[in-house]
Amino acid sequence: MASLPWVIVVDVLCQLPVKDLLRYRTVCKAWCSLIGGPDFIKLHLKHSKETSSNLGLVLSGHDALHWLDLDRLDSPVRLSPPTDDGGVIVQVFGSCDGLLAVMNRRGDFALWNPSTRRYTSCFPISDNNRPLARRGPPIYITGLGYDPVSDDHKLFRITSSDTFRWKGDVDIYSVKTNTWKILNNLANDFILSGPIGVLVCNALHWFSVRVTHLKLTILAFDLVTETCYEVPLPGSDDDRVECRRKLVELGGCLCMVYCGENGENSDRIDVYVMKEYSVGESWTQLFTVKPTGAIGSFRRVVAIAYWKGGDKVLLDLDGEKFLVYDLQTKRAESVRAIDFPIRLDMRICVQSLIGLGGTNG
Repeated sequence: MASLPWVIVVDVLCQLPVKDLLRYRTVCKAWCSLIGGPDFIKLHLKHSKETSSNLGLVLSGHDALHWLDLDRLDSPVRLSPPTDDGGVIVQVFGSCDGLLAVMNRRGDFALWNPSTRRYTSCFPISDNNRPLARRGPPIYITGLGYDPVSDDHKLFRITSSDTFRWKGDVDIYSVKTNTWKILNNLANDFILSGPIGVLVCNALHWFSVRVTHLKLTILAFDLVTETCYEVPLPGSDDDRVECRRKLVELGGCLCMVYCGENGENSDRIDVYVMKEYSVGESWTQLFTVKPTGAIGSFRRVVAIAYWKGGDKVLLDLDGEKFLVYDLQTKRAESVRAIDFPIRLDMRICVQSLIGLGGTNG
């Protein structure tokens, strides 16, 4: 490749997997400088996102994390997160651009790139200033995202003494400056639906209920302006009082999955996407799935990603099997078992060269 124009060399390299690029740094000084440079790192990440390549699923188990290639969906590879001290539960509290926010049961936080194995430990400065109202381990509400204006990845965190309750104060960690800051009184008293915000359009999202009037809404935190706002639900949501709801990201859009009542198998699932961000009228029903002899019964469904060129959607059914839904034929195409015992969580992640300037794991 030495005789090729440099622009072609760059174009070829940006299409390669991260593991190959890490090896090719030793080819020559020019390649090492290129692959480690910020422009190429962004170009490689942009190519991976646009082509849906270098994608995988991070599976969280009771005692380990595993990587599962999104194309093949077989042979999980065990990961070694920096917060793993052997046998201690490691949780993933956010994913963005190949970075994972991980924490063990002791509360040790780290931002980690499993592709390059580099990480930085995050030691919050604010915990001692806000004592918890109860004994026992704190409850964390978190999220990880990117601020394109400041070109900075940010970790959002609330430490609560009440289950998923947000009373206003937020800790923000900046990867660029390696510092924490406290944002005060951003929101009124909300109960959030879960610990991890869904990242869409540079904002984190949760189903939430304002304590004062107990009305369901979607609460968002903008990572650029560091402010809160509400995102409208589908217009038909009032007719689904008894349904279970799941909020996820699908193809860069907010996605809602409606299932049956709590504790019951679902007679159908309805998948909606918000095609124009924060515009309530743009909520569109993408498809419906009903139990069949091939699919079997199910309670909980999670939309994972568009698959195989975008004409199919990969779904997780009860953490036990994958379902592939074909958007063209409007039917389930295949079902395969998830060969991973005692799984707690699954999230999509792109392999990237995004660095942290921290420790090489």
